[in-house]
Amino acid sequence: MAKKGRESVVEALETRFEVVPPQVGDRLEAIDDISVLKQLLKQAITTPSVQEFTIKLNEIPLENPDEE
Repeated sequence: MAKKGRESVVEALETRFEVVPPQVGDRLEAIDDISVLKQLLKQAITTPSVQEFTIKLNEIPLENPDEE
């Protein structure tokens, strides 16, 4: 489910901005929380630039797999 969410975010960004920086894809791969991915999809659709999306993406704390 998370994989589809990440793919949807990337697809929205590619549709709007054509090019998605590799670091965006790398950062998205670290996110497994569906609610976070849904929020990111909304931002991908509404943000004015891929740079602004990247800033918002980088504000999300990375999940720590050691805590599970």
